[in-house]
Amino acid sequence: RSGAAHDVQMSGVSAGTFQHECDHLDGKIFIDRADPTTFSTWKNWERHHKAPFVAHITEVVKKYGM
Repeated sequence: RSGAAHDVQMSGVSAGTFQHECDHLDGKIFIDRADPTTFSTWKNWERHHKAPFVAHITEVVKKYGM
């Protein structure tokens, strides 16, 4: 807020959130970091990736809460 520099070390879910917000300050959005070779339709994502994602995020929610 005041323009002062911050030097912090983050890890886990907080690190991803922190990087996301820092990217906004640098004028970047998610698509700037995405690998276009991994793009998928929703149908294919559900077929190939949904089950592992749901299993992973269920464990994250159990560990950290909502």
